[in-house]
Parts: sequence; C-alpha cells; structure tokens
Amino acid sequence: FKEAQMRLGFLSEEAELDDSHEEKSSYVSALHDLDFNYRQSSAVYNADVVAYNYWISIPGFSWLLFLFGFRKKTALN
Repeated sequence: FKEAQMRLGFLSEEAELDDSHEEKSSYVSALHDLDFNYRQSSAVYNADVVAYNYWISIPGFSWLLFLFGFRKKTALN
C-alpha cells in the first residue's frame, strides 16, 4: 500500500493532475480504506493464529492434533 501511495503521488506530480483533484482524492481515499481494512484483517488473523497455536501446544491435545495434521501457523507481519 505504501508503494502504491508513493507511485500515485509520483504519477500525479508528473501528469499534473491538478485539473482532476477529485479523482486524485478518490484514489487516495480508496488506498486509505484498503490499508485500514488490511490492518484490521491482519490483526484479527494474528489473534486467531495465537489462539490456534495455544490449542496446538496443550499437552493433552497436541499428539491428537498432530496426528490429524494440524501444525503451528505463523502470524502475518
């Protein structure tokens, strides 16, 4: 998202999009919305991964879950 924002800023400076300020602001708004949604989704996913890894590490369940193919997951950055 940061790279897309930088490219959009560069292209708007190069193409002189002063005439279409509304279009540029709609692109920036869409990028902010996408960034917010990605951060929110990754936070929820990371919380679920922590809970999942907790249950994988319980001694009574770990051998059974390992037998069924459940392995530890890694969180998103």
